[in-house]
Amino acid sequence: MLKLKRAFKTKDHLCLALEYCPEGDLYSLMYKENKKLSKMEIVRYSASILLALEHLHEMGIVFRE
Repeated sequence: MLKLKRAFKTKDHLCLALEYCPEGDLYSLMYKENKKLSKMEIVRYSASILLALEHLHEMGIVFRE
């Protein structure tokens, strides 16, 4: 999960300033670059997603059901 650094709104938009993520998003890694991920990369990304969901669940934001 990325940390929210700042949030503000304009007349028409909500703007979120997030921390820099040099590796990009998972969709781009899997589909746009047409690259096959190694088993270790799959394990790392899967673990990151699981930890993020666990954190959100502990905060009462995401539920198993």
